Amino acid sequence: MSTSVEVSVSPQVLQWISNIGNTTALDDIHLAKLDIAQHPNPKFTFDDIVALSKKLQIPYAYFFFDSPVDDTPELFAHRTIKNKDVSQKPSRNLVDLVYEMQTLQDWARQDQIDQGNDKLAFVGSENSSASASRIDASIREILNIDTQWYSTPAVSTPNAAFKYLRDRIQHTGVIVMVSGIVGSNTRRKLDPNEFRAFSLIDDYAPLIFINRNDGPETARLFSLVHEFAHILLGKSELYNASNSDFAHNSLEALCNNVASEILMPDKEFDNIWNEQALQITNNARLKDMEKPDLDSIIRSLQKVFPLSYSAIALRALSHKKITQSQFDEIQKEANEQLANFDDKHHHASGGDYYRTFHSRFDSRLFSHIVASVQEGRTSYVDAYRLTHTTDKTFSNLVEGL
Repeated sequence: MSTSVEVSVSPQVLQWISNIGNTTALDDIHLAKLDIAQHPNPKFTFDDIVALSKKLQIPYAYFFFDSPVDDTPELFAHRTIKNKDVSQKPSRNLVDLVYEMQTLQDWARQDQIDQGNDKLAFVGSENSSASASRIDASIREILNIDTQWYSTPAVSTPNAAFKYLRDRIQHTGVIVMVSGIVGSNTRRKLDPNEFRAFSLIDDYAPLIFINRNDGPETARLFSLVHEFAHILLGKSELYNASNSDFAHNSLEALCNNVASEILMPDKEFDNIWNEQALQITNNARLKDMEKPDLDSIIRSLQKVFPLSYSAIALRALSHKKITQSQFDEIQKEANEQLANFDDKHHHASGGDYYRTFHSRFDSRLFSHIVASVQEGRTSYVDAYRLTHTTDKTFSNLVEGL
């Protein structure tokens, strides 16, 4: 039965809700209900409020506020979005995702404190005046990896390399979440054009979130190391800079240099590039060939380094191996490929729920939540809320451990 009792909503609050909500999901009828010009003293039934809340992707309680509030997470003060107005409002998907990750982080922080664990010494251990080589050395020590960690057969593919570094980072105490949706709602897809990744700094439970929609593992691998560098610098960040935008911000340039050096060391890059260029030139049939085959060189380097075609091209640009116009053309093609990836990725079948869950959720954090439930420190209801599971799915996930 419909709830017909009407409640008044402040015109200022209604205008604010219209500004921050996802109005693209509204039909003409619901849009008309938000039109203050037509309804200077707006009143809604509870059914109207429930429907609008879901469509606008805002909390139900907002309609009952006396005045508007700023619900934008602090993280949005740390955006690195090239050629975009940083005053542009974030999508409701991104706002809700950040709050969701902050809720997880708050739980993890308290869990670490309750267990008597110390703060993580490496969080904020470096500053922005440090050299990339210094931070690289710190990361290698923390993760216990050598310069050519990527050359072993176990991490010979970008997918394997991502899993390897993610596991290493998780075992330092950093939470690493990877998803392309908000919570478990497959209709709330995260836009890779809005952000690639973000980091939330905390002394006990720093968190990295990787947008799974940001192309294949090669792109996410770069974002993972980039965000880990931010944790050492103690700077939270919402990352969406394009690969070509490596110098627009000194802090971002530093983190990009750190990520590039970990994934593709300068010395190794130079040696292999020069060897490949010489070999291709010597084998060229045309004696008057002015330049080596750029595509062949980059693809040769992809067999060595677990990075994308455009990331290697970016490294080549910074080493003056290619021109800006050559890189721009490569980046244009990479963006087109990303669009094709996004289309194929989101029209694919859903796959196995439990496998998908474990690929999204930090395994170490999930184990801690399970242990806390079994010890009676966390209720099952809270565990379901934190993991977006139900009684049945949570039990099955626990059995899977």
